[in-house]
Amino acid sequence: MKLVKTISGVLGAAVLSPLLLTGQAYAATGQQIADLANANQGKMACDTNSLGGLYFLSSCTGNGGRPEYWCADFAKWVWMNAGGINTANLTPAARSFYSYGAGAGTLSNTPHVGDAAVFSDTNSAADIDHVGIVTAVNSNGTVAIQNGNYGGQDGDQAHFAGTSRVVPTTINATVGTYSSSQGYYLVKYVRPVGVTEAVASKADLLRVNGDGSLTVWQNNDALAGRWNAPVNAGNIGTTEQFRSKLGDLNGDGNADLIRVNADGSLTAWRNNDALSGAWAAPATVGNVGGGDATRVRLTDLNGDGRADMVVVNMDGSMTAWQNNGVLAGGGWSAPRTIGNVGTTDQNRVRFGDLNGDGRDDLVRVNADGSLTAWQNNNALAGSWAAPGTIGNAGTANATRVRLGDLNADGRDDLIRMNDDGSLVAWRNNNALAGSWAAPSTIGNAGTADPSGIEFADLG
Repeated sequence: MKLVKTISGVLGAAVLSPLLLTGQAYAATGQQIADLANANQGKMACDTNSLGGLYFLSSCTGNGGRPEYWCADFAKWVWMNAGGINTANLTPAARSFYSYGAGAGTLSNTPHVGDAAVFSDTNSAADIDHVGIVTAVNSNGTVAIQNGNYGGQDGDQAHFAGTSRVVPTTINATVGTYSSSQGYYLVKYVRPVGVTEAVASKADLLRVNGDGSLTVWQNNDALAGRWNAPVNAGNIGTTEQFRSKLGDLNGDGNADLIRVNADGSLTAWRNNDALSGAWAAPATVGNVGGGDATRVRLTDLNGDGRADMVVVNMDGSMTAWQNNGVLAGGGWSAPRTIGNVGTTDQNRVRFGDLNGDGRDDLVRVNADGSLTAWQNNNALAGSWAAPGTIGNAGTANATRVRLGDLNADGRDDLIRMNDDGSLVAWRNNNALAGSWAAPSTIGNAGTADPSGIEFADLG
């Protein structure tokens, strides 16, 4: 997921040195807002929220020390705590969200994940009665809303608010329509000020050569077979190509480089301008607990734009470390088990965003070349959708199969490297439903060895 770009520095692989960075805060994405809203489903006005604090702002106490109507409290709390969102002038009144959007110029008829949706029982902007958070925009013309202060028992304000919960609904996405589940007309969508727009990026091709040097082809319309001329992009300092990993560690939209060392320690180079061979000085960013680099994956599991780390264990279980800002000294979260991929062959495990929601899904390449996928529901909590067969890569050699977004539509395409180094790609039409475009040859990696081949946006 591309956000912004960075500058300067040179890759020097031979010597480890500390990486001195000042942290840079990035605003929340719409998906992060939705995730936080969803994490509080079922909570009540006086409950401990998902972040461990009391209530949702004044939800429990705003009515003379008793619960108040708290849909706006909930929506504001979500925006505030997702990170980097300007919530100035929002109050416990739902109508403040409409005023906020009018003042900021962010009122819209088009929904985005993370927006506030404002409602009226009279379909009037002058009479806003309710607000909820948009958590999904569906292809069938509906949106999912997470509503605070929903479904309370009849009675005075304190009784209704004190018995209501955070409840999801699915409604017609068209502004001006009445929703029976909401009991209101949908008036407008309000985009939060400061939200980060996720801009998809095109995966470039990186080859780690036998001497550790890096060759990069920039994607110039890869699905049509067009790549820029290859360039030398530095050296990773090892002849074992399989130790190289690419992943965006700091959420700037460009893939950084990691080397998994023989003792399990991790050496990282921040991407300053990799296509020109510019990387920051190397830094040690943790230890994966073992030197088998073939078991290590870098993949964004929670849609925050930063690559988390996954190890595929010998029994097929997967251990994940959430990226808390490793390049800025934030480190990794404690390891957690996030499921089992059903194979003891780690080479069959891939991750890629198959549906464009910003979170990488899980793919297993089976012995007959067929692909089994698990959609990422909330992977860091071990929540995946039921597995489904989504196609066939046409090879039993899983080491030749890759995923990468070749056309910047936000969805990873399927790539197979043949024995002669040629590359075959299937554009992702709707991969989780098994829909891919016809295969096409898109170039040649110039090697018969797939171990040093990766696809990621390098700039």
